[in-house]
Amino acid sequence: MNLFHLITALTITGAASFSLARLPMAPAASSSLARIVDPEPREGTLATLRSIDDLSATLGFPSGEYGMAVAGNEVCNRNSHLTYDRFTKNALVVGIQGGSEGVIQDIGDVRTRSTASSVLPFLKLRDGVVFDTSSEKSSVPEAGIALEGPARGGAAAEAKLGHVYLVRIDELGKSLFAAVRIVELEPGESVTLRWRML
Repeated sequence: MNLFHLITALTITGAASFSLARLPMAPAASSSLARIVDPEPREGTLATLRSIDDLSATLGFPSGEYGMAVAGNEVCNRNSHLTYDRFTKNALVVGIQGGSEGVIQDIGDVRTRSTASSVLPFLKLRDGVVFDTSSEKSSVPEAGIALEGPARGGAAAEAKLGHVYLVRIDELGKSLFAAVRIVELEPGESVTLRWRML
């Protein structure tokens, strides 16, 4: 093989490699198809409220941060929607900050029928009504549970281990909806909640 043929062969091979590298790729999957997860984690988030600690006694929605903070030389409210054992003994209380009112409804220890797991990940809100969307339906009625009724400041429900609570907070012309489940309870001291926005 002479030098001319070698250069020609390398040129053709290089061109072929280059053109192969530039072949059109399959279109990328759209982001709506690639994302299968909900915007909010369906399993919810854990938070522990301690009744004797000013900084961890309240929870703010939807951030999930504790509702109190130190500002200057005092403890101030930053965004408190729910507390435990502060205004009513051994109770979850909502509508506790100025300008907000709430509704809290205990729907019991609600579990899916076949797996006996909490229904919390499968609760969905539609037009102010909460539905169970699991394939293994629970005792949540097919018609759902309406979070209607007058909201008030300091609305309370007794804290019970394993129970699920539906919460509506009304403030500044909007409503926030959440579901919480008590996963640990030390009466009069602390409660650990798995919660999620609806």
